[in-house]
Amino acid sequence: RVRVPAKKSSGSPQGSSPPDTPKQLDSPPMSPSRTRGTEAAVSPEMMSLNASVREAGWKDMQDRKDMFDIRQGFRVAIFGVAPLPLSAEKVWPPPRKDRAPATREQTMKVYEAFLKMLEMDKKTMYREDESEQDPADEDDTPGGMSRVSWKTLLFWVENNGYGLDVRMRCVYEAMFKGLKGGLCKVPEEKRDAGVSLSMLIRWIWPFVSHRRLVEMFTWMCLNELEGIRLAEPAVIPEQERQDITQVYHKMDLDGKGYCKPFDLAGGDHSDWQVQLANTIDEATVKMILGDRAIRLNEFLDRFCEDGYRGTHESAHAILKDGVHVIKHTRMSVDWAGWVFRDAPPEQENCFRRVDTVEAEVLHWQRLLSRQRVDTAFSTAYGAASLL
Repeated sequence: RVRVPAKKSSGSPQGSSPPDTPKQLDSPPMSPSRTRGTEAAVSPEMMSLNASVREAGWKDMQDRKDMFDIRQGFRVAIFGVAPLPLSAEKVWPPPRKDRAPATREQTMKVYEAFLKMLEMDKKTMYREDESEQDPADEDDTPGGMSRVSWKTLLFWVENNGYGLDVRMRCVYEAMFKGLKGGLCKVPEEKRDAGVSLSMLIRWIWPFVSHRRLVEMFTWMCLNELEGIRLAEPAVIPEQERQDITQVYHKMDLDGKGYCKPFDLAGGDHSDWQVQLANTIDEATVKMILGDRAIRLNEFLDRFCEDGYRGTHESAHAILKDGVHVIKHTRMSVDWAGWVFRDAPPEQENCFRRVDTVEAEVLHWQRLLSRQRVDTAFSTAYGAASLL
C-alpha cells in the first residue's frame, strides 16, 4: 500500500492540512498479451454456454409468440372476436381471466370450421379406407376420424385473410407464420398425418381437460343425432288398444300368455269351420313371423293402425307411408330418438359421422377414467408414505 497525501479541503482553515489517509492504488492495466491469453483459456466453454442460453431463450420466446398468434388467429377467424391492439403485449400462457371454458355454441363453430376444412381437403369426417388408419396417440384421437392436411390448413388461413383491413391481415399473417413454425417442429414422418380436431381444440383452449373434451365431443355427437331425429309416433288410442287386446286373448286358445303361429292361424285347419273363419294358415304365419311366440306388446305394434305405435315402450312403428321407424339409443352420449330403420342415402354419411364422433367420446372417456385411477393411486401412495 502506498500513502498518498490528501488534497486540501476548501472548508479547512487556511494553512492547516488534514492528516494523510491511506489509499490503495488501482492495479495497473493488464497487457494485451495477458488479456488475450485469459480469453483464450476461458472463452470456448463460456461462449458456447452463453450462446446456448441465448438461443434457448430466443426459441422459447418465439414459441410463446407463435402459440399466442395461433390462438388469437383461430378465435378471430372462427368466433369473430376483435383482435388485440398492436400495442398490446402478447402474454403466453393466457392469464386466468382469459381461460374461460368452451361453450356449446363455440364448440359447434369449431366443429363446422373443421368440416369445411375437410371439405376443402376433399375428405369426409370418417376415413373411407379402414386400412389407412394410423394408430391413435394416447392423448390425441382414434384412427377413424379424418385429419386436415397441413397444406389445406395453411391455405384456409391464407384464404380467410384476403380482402380484410390491415389489422386483420396482420392477425392472419401472424397465425400463418406460427402454424408454419409448428409444422417445422413436427417430424417429417408424421407431417402427412395432418391436424386432428382435438389438436385444433387445444390450440384454442390450451388448458382444456379430458372431462371438457368428453363434453365437447358429446355436444358434436348430439348435434349430428338431432339432425336425423324423427317425430315420435303417437300411441294408439285406449279404445283401439282394448279391442286389439281382446282379439289377442281370443286367439290365445289355451291362455298361455303368448300366441304361437298355430294360434294366430286360428287353430287346427283340418276343421272346415276353422278354415272358413280364418284367411291365413299356420305355414304362412311361420313364413312371415317365424316359428316363435308372439307376446301382446308385439301383437299391438303389428296390428295397430299405421302411424301409431302399440305401447309407450314400443321401439318399432310403421308410418302411414309404410316406412319403418325404430327407437335408436346411444348410451355413451345419453341420447334416444326415433330414426328410419333403413337409413336413406342422404343420412348414411350422417350416421357414419355419428359413429366417428362417438368413438372420440369413448376415447376421451377411457383417458379420463385412466387419469382418475392414476390420481387416486398417487393420492393413496402419498398418504401411505406419510404414515
